[in-house]
Amino acid sequence: MSDIAAMALEALKDHSRGLHVDELALRVLTKYQNLQIDAESLS
Repeated sequence: MSDIAAMALEALKDHSRGLHVDELALRVLTKYQNLQIDAESLS
């Protein structure tokens, strides 16, 4: 999965009320540890 939007949607599956963008970035980076980006840039 190389599309960051798809990764974000996957991370939001269990959170129907949504997440703050910073929390979402951390969850994406935790799940997809091979990304070469930091949380601040991803946010």
